Amino acid sequence: MVRVHPETGRKALFVNELWTESIVGLSAHESDCLLAMLWRHSASPEFTMRWRWRANDLALWDNMAFQHYAVRDYTGNRVLQKAYVRGERPVGPS
Repeated sequence: MVRVHPETGRKALFVNELWTESIVGLSAHESDCLLAMLWRHSASPEFTMRWRWRANDLALWDNMAFQHYAVRDYTGNRVLQKAYVRGERPVGPS
């Protein structure tokens, strides 16, 4: 669950509500409770950045350091395009 950014060397949690199923070494109950707490914590307002979209805006983020969670509190249409830059596989602390 802890990964090291290949450029900065900083540690970050690598958990995502869509992909993380359980924590190895914990009981199912412990794992479920800890993951639920981490997901709630990461969505706390003090850890979020809100963007007021305008025509022709472009938003980029580093998936190695940030989580993306789109809040559907807007009207109208957006055009989304996703691109991946090939990079290193996530590694844990040594």
